[in-house]
Amino acid sequence: MIRAAVRWLRIAAPPRWTPLALLPIAVMELIYGWLIWQWQGAGAAELLEKRDNIWVFLAFILGVQRVWEFHPLFHEDYRNWLRLTPWTSRSPLPVGPIHLLPQDALWLGLALLLWHDPGVSRLYL
Repeated sequence: MIRAAVRWLRIAAPPRWTPLALLPIAVMELIYGWLIWQWQGAGAAELLEKRDNIWVFLAFILGVQRVWEFHPLFHEDYRNWLRLTPWTSRSPLPVGPIHLLPQDALWLGLALLLWHDPGVSRLYL
């Protein structure tokens, strides 16, 4: 049961380098906490804006990476294999999906939970 759930989540899981890409956001969170603690939030708003820009950029990079990794247009051998096999568009792509899945909503929800900007309403979650 747990293996099936992990397999289901891994279909749309971010690549393994994602935690490393989240490191600047974690550092900014620590600096934000220090600014709130020591300086009552002086300069914290600018830091939150920069952090949110990094979130948006990372989401864009992950989207481009997903298309680049799984789309047959970018892999000649894979594209030729699809031409030569009796594969149809009703079947899932053997390498992985390029369209959005329910698992993507879970990963996006996790990212939104980590993005706790007070300027963004919790209703968007």
